[in-house]
Amino acid sequence: MRTAMTSHAPLARLSPVQRLALGSALAAVGGATIMLSLLFGWNELARPWSFLVGFAGGLTGGAGVAIAVCGLFQCGRHSRLPRQQ
Repeated sequence: MRTAMTSHAPLARLSPVQRLALGSALAAVGGATIMLSLLFGWNELARPWSFLVGFAGGLTGGAGVAIAVCGLFQCGRHSRLPRQQ
């Protein structure tokens, strides 16, 4: 997805540390949503609402984990020092 004002996708403009922070926050929100839905019985709501709560929690958590892992890999690549010969 590109915005009208930029030539890069929004996630491409983030630094690896920002990706790590955003991904971990999204994963925490998604995991909390899933846990709260089980604790408070939100999975027993009427048919479309229980699906939407589970789907939103799973999608948020999954996207957060993917973004955080991408940020971790990029942080590891950028932190390597060049070998001295």
